[in-house]
Amino acid sequence: MYFGITAKKLLKKDDIETVNRIRISTTKEVSLLDAKILASNNHSSQFEVNLDEENNCVYLEFDYLDEKQGAVVQVIHTGSSSQDLEVIGDIKGVKFITHKGLTSKWVKLVKRFFPTTIGKKTVYSIKVLALFYFVLGALIIVYGVIYFSSIPLEILISSAFFIFASILLYIIPYRFLRGNSVVPKGLEIFYED
Repeated sequence: MYFGITAKKLLKKDDIETVNRIRISTTKEVSLLDAKILASNNHSSQFEVNLDEENNCVYLEFDYLDEKQGAVVQVIHTGSSSQDLEVIGDIKGVKFITHKGLTSKWVKLVKRFFPTTIGKKTVYSIKVLALFYFVLGALIIVYGVIYFSSIPLEILISSAFFIFASILLYIIPYRFLRGNSVVPKGLEIFYED
């Protein structure tokens, strides 16, 4: 489970010290067995988890969190999936906690089709492929104009496909390709099994 701040707001320890403390709880008759932090992208925030077996919850505590900071928390429980868990509690100045994330099926799908990191060579290759498709589409149109008095529909469709594919390849956000729209940099362990 990933817990962090996506808003441009500094969250301080005072903001989470309420009667209804921030915690991971269960949505069903599930027992929490253990909890630990797998990764934190700001060690000075002193992110901690504390399992309360009596209340069957895991308290989340930290000194502060800034934008795109947080931690990946592993919770061992008797449930069947992370869908059995929820983050609840009150944060001063925050109206509600948004539950974002990928189910385990989506994480596996993203990992399968999109690498978790894209290097400069891959980005360069995608741009070269986009340029190739664009040139190919343009050449098909030129070929149709030179060899036919009116361009046949098949040639127009072929060229439109290649030009459209080139535009898509060029404008697809690299963030989507990396598959990291859920967790910020430094917390990619979230995508590992």
